[in-house]
Amino acid sequence: NEATFRAVKVTYSDGNSISTNMNGAVTDEEIKRYYRIGSTATFERNGQEKKVKITNVEILPDQTY
Repeated sequence: NEATFRAVKVTYSDGNSISTNMNGAVTDEEIKRYYRIGSTATFERNGQEKKVKITNVEILPDQTY
């Protein structure tokens, strides 16, 4: 049984980016609403919190596993 996922690349104001998968039933509009450009994300590394803004959201080709 294969499953399809939506692949998304999110870029942040510090230049870092992540690639992640979302449920295959999620629409482009829902992805853009979830990863809204200008919204703030918080990351923690070595006990330090860092807040960065989302600067770009790229919806990539769907992935099947």
